[in-house]
Amino acid sequence: MRKYLAAGLLILCVCCETAQSPMKDGNSPAGTILIEIDSGVETEKSASRFTAAEGTAAKAAVVDHLEIRVLNSDNTLVTSITDTPSGGKFEGSITVEAQNDLKVLCIGSSNGVVERYGIDDDVDVVAGKTTTAVITGWTSRYIPEITGIIPNPSIDGAYTVSWREVAMATAYVLDESENQDFSDAHEVYSGADRQQVFSGKVTGSYYYRVKAVDDIGIASGWSQSGTAEVDILPLEVLGITLVSIPAGSFEMGSEDFHSKEKPVHTVTLDGFEMSATEIT
Repeated sequence: MRKYLAAGLLILCVCCETAQSPMKDGNSPAGTILIEIDSGVETEKSASRFTAAEGTAAKAAVVDHLEIRVLNSDNTLVTSITDTPSGGKFEGSITVEAQNDLKVLCIGSSNGVVERYGIDDDVDVVAGKTTTAVITGWTSRYIPEITGIIPNPSIDGAYTVSWREVAMATAYVLDESENQDFSDAHEVYSGADRQQVFSGKVTGSYYYRVKAVDDIGIASGWSQSGTAEVDILPLEVLGITLVSIPAGSFEMGSEDFHSKEKPVHTVTLDGFEMSATEIT
């Protein structure tokens, strides 16, 4: 009788465990992703002492809001959490359904502006196990910086605006404005290059700011602005004298020499002005 009672209890236990199993109704068992990152606050490990393996911190940035996103390989959202880092560190974990090829994004903001951004783009979650997400790109500030406007001032209305490369960024957006507050800002460039050439600008001041964007759509905050000054000098100040060339026509080419000069044809020009002397 005791044998039958023991067998019955064993069957009951197995049934209870099966009913509570995460495999019930086709669900996959869960695993845990452990995330350990520095929030960007300068603690005992200062920004100037990051090792080569960690990368170089371009500028210290205090992160007051952190968002962790877990994505599928096609960038669709699996889950996300938010956190307010304390003491410059974040150590947390996320439990998700076991699967391979996940991406873990860490997005750090300060006063609503994205300052830092890092990713582990190959995370495999094993049922009942803990996997650590290794975040890359976090130690470099995600906001770019305008590094040069050359020449400045410009005396002919032409100059080049350049900016610093940012880890994780795949494209940059450059805004131009004629006001320091960017109230009339408009986009003048979007792409992967880190400079933009301008020409034909009239005398005045032009203000520029740039932001970084990645292929998942994470946009940084705007950089500090850079100013281009254009001061086109009168030709007289440069010692240039123009003479008027009247409109007219002439016969161009030859029938007697090289074949490339054939046929003789009439060329008509509008009137224009030309410097009376050569210009170096």
